[in-house]
Amino acid sequence: MRFGVHLVAAGHMIEGEKIARVATHAEQLGFDSLWVSDHIVFPSQLTSAYPYSPDGKLPLDPSNPLLEPFTVLSYAAAVTKTVKLGTSVIIVPYRDPLVSAKIIASLDVLSGGRFIFGVGVGWLEEEFRALRLDMRNRAAQTREALLAMQACWTQDDPEFHGEFYDFAGIKFAPKPRQTPHPPIWFGGNSRPALRRAVELGSGWHAVWETPEEVARKATLLRELCDRAGKSFDDFAITINVNHKVPLTVENVRKYEDAGVSMMFMPRSFQADVDGVIQNMETFAKEVKEPSER
Repeated sequence: MRFGVHLVAAGHMIEGEKIARVATHAEQLGFDSLWVSDHIVFPSQLTSAYPYSPDGKLPLDPSNPLLEPFTVLSYAAAVTKTVKLGTSVIIVPYRDPLVSAKIIASLDVLSGGRFIFGVGVGWLEEEFRALRLDMRNRAAQTREALLAMQACWTQDDPEFHGEFYDFAGIKFAPKPRQTPHPPIWFGGNSRPALRRAVELGSGWHAVWETPEEVARKATLLRELCDRAGKSFDDFAITINVNHKVPLTVENVRKYEDAGVSMMFMPRSFQADVDGVIQNMETFAKEVKEPSER
């Protein structure tokens, strides 16, 4: 089992020095990866239900500042050497795929090939409207955008022709450091999300699932991989957990038995830098290190 740390680039944690302290300390403690979330704006009045909490409430105060994820990871890349850098998750339709492909390739090159591309289709209808996007098209746009990005990353003369994106006659450089491109892990717990993960990605990034829920969906993922001719053994299952399941060594073993290979240390959007560092040290001592033995 590997363990990641959410950089919590929001609220009290939006200063560069604080991001750097958490990033470098996580690397020193032997954490596998650093992660950031993605939202561009929040509505003043939130009516959309957050799909991963039973009461539909967002675990972040919409009035709190939230840093842009690629900027945060670039900053973290500059102060670290080995820890991986990931998005949990980028809402793919929010950005033009040519722009996203360029940013990701640049980040992967500058970090020495450490980027993991966690992606999702989005859920916040008010944010889609503010960005002048039709939420009803989000799954189809995400599919096309990812295929367009992969064309940029892998083709000498990238070309893509779809309903939403269309280009040809271009050069795209640099290519990502990782070949053929950074890992793509699909977020979301629904069956369509699992199908997208197998069709378009190399892993599933679960959100707040129990070990039993993960195990049931791992069975479905194996079936989907078999149908698609993909190796399930090479398909990553990872999870962003919260306090729904206490992260004890025993429960880590249960997640591991369910097929999880990487999980986040539980996060708090209300924490300050000293609290995040203290939580990392406690978690490393009480859970991470015993689980790695």
